[in-house]
Amino acid sequence: MNQRRGPALWATAIITLAAVWLSTIPAKAIPAFARRYQTSCQTCHTIYPALTPFGEAFRRNGYRFPGDDDEDRTEEEPLELGHEIQADLFPDEVWPGQIPGNVPLAVYVMPMVSLQRGPGGGGHGAEAAVERRDGGAPAPAGWGTGFGGQMGLITAGNLGRHLSFFGKLEISADGDVSLERPNVTITPFDSPYLNIKLGNFEPSLLGFSIHRSLTGHQLAFTTSYLGDNEWTPEPTQTGIELNGTLAHRFSYSAGLVDGQANVRNRQKDVYGRLEYKFGGMSFDGTEATGYSQPWQELSMTIGASFYRGDATIRDPMGIANEHDTFWRASADASFHLKDATVILSGFRQEDNRPLITTSDSGNLTGAMAEVSYVVFPWMIPVLRYTMFRQNLPGQARTGQRITAGLAMLLRANVSVRLLASGVQNTGEDATLEDATLALQATF
Repeated sequence: MNQRRGPALWATAIITLAAVWLSTIPAKAIPAFARRYQTSCQTCHTIYPALTPFGEAFRRNGYRFPGDDDEDRTEEEPLELGHEIQADLFPDEVWPGQIPGNVPLAVYVMPMVSLQRGPGGGGHGAEAAVERRDGGAPAPAGWGTGFGGQMGLITAGNLGRHLSFFGKLEISADGDVSLERPNVTITPFDSPYLNIKLGNFEPSLLGFSIHRSLTGHQLAFTTSYLGDNEWTPEPTQTGIELNGTLAHRFSYSAGLVDGQANVRNRQKDVYGRLEYKFGGMSFDGTEATGYSQPWQELSMTIGASFYRGDATIRDPMGIANEHDTFWRASADASFHLKDATVILSGFRQEDNRPLITTSDSGNLTGAMAEVSYVVFPWMIPVLRYTMFRQNLPGQARTGQRITAGLAMLLRANVSVRLLASGVQNTGEDATLEDATLALQATF
């Protein structure tokens, strides 16, 4: 059996069996958390995977209802692994535990079709000015249509009051299998003053996320890199992160991670973030928004982060790898104005040696502005502008990108996304780069 197809077939079989098992559960709502609490997906999401203010508080609370409401809200009783009295008798007894009453699984299927412009038709846009991790052979000249998609299995939940977990198994249309963000979070206290996250996860560096975006994985702002150093802050890092919420509205995070995308080394990267929220629902969910619609609030959140890394960049000729120390400072602000959301962000990155061919330094600057608006509870248009300026030895390039999208719910658990991106690089005319239509069903 082909080594590449083997894992894909096994994973497909597992997901198919899980889907059959899930279809036998009398669910009033979906997916895994909706089954557990017997509530609508719109309690935590506008259009998946974007979160409402309550959904954000639920995430920060280790996938639990804020305050002391989680046990009262749970409709799917967990399985107790022992008795509470054992905790009082510890260490003479094993500390009791808890697991979900049913396996917390959700399945999604996402077919898509795209129209893309290759180098012969005007370049790959932002890639010409700021490289991105697309990889592979150069695209063919002119326009081309592509069919693709993916399906996946997501598990997330908590194991009692002080442990939570997340993991995602994804299979692409090409048969590639990947395990994304498997991690466990320890919350020592009943309130989220401190969370200890271990494993593979998205670092808490910005107030927005590639994994919680209405445009899916179309976020070059967090996935662009400089020169031969292929590090980016997203989509994932592996290591440990401490984060938490203090005084309801102040949030912090600090991490020690391996870095990624370059030659593996023993150096560790470090980062930290501080943020504060004015108005609206508090980070821990204990202070309400004041509005009846779950997505509405009047708030402003401001945050700043710093990341320092040590990368071993790969020599394409295989002669000698080089070492690059770098840092990135970021700042962002988000405004929730009832039905509208506005996000502003910028960063500055400095690299000691971003190119394998020279020891000179370089830098990368980026800025982003995004606005989305809830026209109807099932329809949200989004518009994003991104700018990059790349300064490498002997060259300076600027790239701009505009992405327009429309996310719609056909059903509470079935969404469709329309996306189009236009780009303009130094010395080039503005051009439409790609257009994508994606359908996603989650259950």
